Amino acid sequence: MSQNSDVDEEILKYLKYAPTDAEAEDGLLFWQTHGINYPTLRKVACYYLSVSASSVPVESMFSITGLILNN
Repeated sequence: MSQNSDVDEEILKYLKYAPTDAEAEDGLLFWQTHGINYPTLRKVACYYLSVSASSVPVESMFSITGLILNN
């Protein structure tokens, strides 16, 4: 079996799956529970759904902006 057909089957399997209400509401719960069944899609989800780190200067800027707008 080729890698493309494995991915195609994985996608079809994912699209046919009916998540529980809790899984539909919490994507992290879904991927923690079913990530092993969808290894390629799990990698994509981790890449696109991950939280980016923020830097202190950006947080300070928003804090200062809030002070200016509130005065």
